[in-house]
Parts: sequence; structure tokens; C-alpha cells
Amino acid sequence: MPNNPFDSFHDMVAEAKAEREQLDRLLTISTPRERLLVAAIGLLLAVLVGWLFLGSVPRTVTLNAVLVEGEKTVQALARVESDVAQHIEAGMPAVIELGAAPGTQIRFNGTVAAIAVEPSWSDGLSATAHRVDVSFDADPGTAAKVGAFCWITMELGRQPPIALFGTGRS
Repeated sequence: MPNNPFDSFHDMVAEAKAEREQLDRLLTISTPRERLLVAAIGLLLAVLVGWLFLGSVPRTVTLNAVLVEGEKTVQALARVESDVAQHIEAGMPAVIELGAAPGTQIRFNGTVAAIAVEPSWSDGLSATAHRVDVSFDADPGTAAKVGAFCWITMELGRQPPIALFGTGRS
């Protein structure tokens, strides 16, 4: 509205009315480019939600282990809690990583030989500790020394990504 005190009241009202009629042109809520951006973001969110429920991701577990003398060869022995142990079965493939020298790791393929409750590790909670024995598929030779620490990695299966939000840990 004009601030000129010498304009008549009727002129000021007419000008204000003309401004209100132009309000739809002056205040554009969104341009076509902005609508396209909102539609693209909506489509991206819809694809993400679809993937969360219909997609699949591998569930792997890596266990700290120690090499022990087995029946015929060296085996890797690990401790695992019961929530993970219920997904591990004898015969599952596993990858055993040995730390040979600083910065280098040697990988061997292996197979889960056995899984059993281990009461000596449980400290009174026998249902929470399980022993996992993993045998090497090939002879590791001199790289595997009894008592050396290693890591066992196993794929426990596939699951939808939305399941990752409810597990707390994997």
C-alpha cells in the first residue's frame, strides 16, 4: 500500500484490491521444475521402501578364533552366542583368515565341522556359549600354527534389509 498521505482513501482501496487480485500471480506456490523435483524424490523414496521389503542382503558373521590341533589337521575353534549359533550348521562353508605378518592376511576356505554347547566357556550360562569347529578344506601348511589367532567368516543366509532394523546386531 502506498504511504502517501495526500492520496485519496478511494485510490488506496482500489490499489489494494488490485494487489489482492494479482496475489495468485505474485505468490506462485511451486514451479513445474520444483514439482518435478518433488516427484523425483517421491519416486526415489518409493523405490527405497520397495527395496527395504523386497530386496535381500547377505548376513555374514565374523568370529574371533584360535587354531587348535584337530584329528587330522589344524582346526579353527571359535566361541559364538546362541542367537548366532542357531543359524550355523555343520557343513556350511567358511573363510578362515590368518594374520601372517603385519598388514598381510592369508585366507583359506574351510567347512564347519561341528557346533556344540560349550559349558566350560559359559561361566554358568551354558545356553549362551557354543563352540564352532571349522576344518580347513586344504592343508594350510606352515602358515597355520597351533595357538595362533584367526578370524572365521561365514554367510548365514540372506534377509530383507528391513530386518536389519530389528536385530540390534548381526
